[in-house]
Amino acid sequence: MDDTFSYNLDSSEGFLRVTLRGVARHADVITVLDAITEDGTFLHPRRLWDIRDCDLDLTYDELTDLGEGAKPRNIPDSRGAILASKDVTFGVSRIHSVFRESENMSVMVFRDEDEAVSWLTS
Repeated sequence: MDDTFSYNLDSSEGFLRVTLRGVARHADVITVLDAITEDGTFLHPRRLWDIRDCDLDLTYDELTDLGEGAKPRNIPDSRGAILASKDVTFGVSRIHSVFRESENMSVMVFRDEDEAVSWLTS
């Protein structure tokens, strides 16, 4: 896998698909969060984070920071699905989901894209 970080945003499916590639570090994820935020609020209440082609290079403290830092950006009744195929990325995403969960945000981690989309859009 190419280590160069890149991301793509696509809202053509009725939700925001955020696709990350390469090695994502804390500053990279902050850049993406800022790109999908306007006036301090997320642009879309349903977001699918596709990180199947991404390796997360984040410490525990950075995971905590990302989860806590994203909470104020929530739109009521938001959902975030994380699509991860690698065991390590799946595990890190599960840890992140604990920090990300709030009364107006539900987060689930999936390996199967159809299941993720179904949950996200239900």
